[in-house]
Formats: sequence, structure tokens, C-alpha cells
Amino acid sequence: MTTIRHEDMLRLSNEIWDSMLGLPVLPQNGAGHRQASQGSQISAFVQITGAWQGTVRLDCSAALARIAAARFLGLEPPEVSPAQARDAIGELTNMSAGSVKSLVPGPSHLSLPSVTEGSDYQVHMCREEVLVQTSLLCQGESLVLTVWQKQQSAMGPGNGPGAQRVY
Repeated sequence: MTTIRHEDMLRLSNEIWDSMLGLPVLPQNGAGHRQASQGSQISAFVQITGAWQGTVRLDCSAALARIAAARFLGLEPPEVSPAQARDAIGELTNMSAGSVKSLVPGPSHLSLPSVTEGSDYQVHMCREEVLVQTSLLCQGESLVLTVWQKQQSAMGPGNGPGAQRVY
């Protein structure tokens, strides 16, 4: 089984959020997985397929998504549209998945990001288990980065790269 440590997640998150956007992230004490603030949340997902299979998921508040999008676009957060905020979180998730991809066996490929927004939703990853989940704080808002790994039983013969998947 592949090992990715919380320290790896903190480092790659800071490389992306702080270096690119000037938004430092800090480890969040406690196990606060989803919401640091009430209101709309955004979750984005990028799948990694190939020699290693899994999914990278980023969860944050819509407020943090607007802040990140504003930094990308050179705008003020109130000027950011919901679509721009979703696009920014999708891109940040894609960058995170690219960093995770460098930590797992290759060769592998990234999917396009999928983004979900709302205040009351659940997401289930079929035949995957959490490899590492890191809760962070950025601008006083919760940011959760989770790496899911395809269960070993789901990666047996007929389930490898290029195999047809039935969900």
C-alpha cells in the first residue's frame, strides 16, 4: 500500500496555496473534517488512474473559494462569480492531484476536475478508502485535502488500467 504522510500534504498544500496565491495554510488542530463556517461548501475531485488508482478531493467553504479565485484573477472576493470560484477550486484540486501523482507509483494520468457546491450533500467514493486526510486552515476557513486509494480488491485482474469499470 502506498504511504502519503500528513507532512507531505501540508508541504504540497503550502507549495500551491502560499507560493502561488500568497495564502498560507496551517494544520488545523482537531478532526474538523468539513465545515469551519456555515454556508455553502465546495468539493472538487480529480481521479488518478494508471499504475496507482485513487482520487484527490479538496473541500472548502465558498468564501475561501472566492478568496482563492480573487487571487488567481486579480479581483476582490466580492467581484468573483460562483463559476469563477468553482473553476479556481477545480484548478487547485488539479494542482494538488498533480503533486500527489508525483508521490505514487507511475505512470498515471489525471482526470479533469469535477466540482460540487452546496450546503447539504454527501459524496461516496466507490471502492476507495481514505489513504490520508489533512485538515488545514487558510484565512480562518477550513480546507480539507483527502487522498482516496482504490481498494486492493478492486484492483485485481480485470480491474487494472484500461479495464472497463462498472459502478
